[in-house]
Amino acid sequence: MVGVTGFETAEQAAARWGVSAARVRYLLGRGRVRGARRFGPVWVVPVRAAKPEARPPGRPRNPLRRRDG
Repeated sequence: MVGVTGFETAEQAAARWGVSAARVRYLLGRGRVRGARRFGPVWVVPVRAAKPEARPPGRPRNPLRRRDG
């Protein structure tokens, strides 16, 4: 991306992280990448941003539900 120092496009971040550009845009749209910005239709990611941790699959457990019985 020209003119924005310290940032890279979603496609560049995808290549660096080893995932698809669609996956990076998905993470960006859900606020999972710290420091990311959107300029019109283009997302930019800080060059030093780390790939977000993967969340475990499935539904989170309900802590209020009793498990014994």
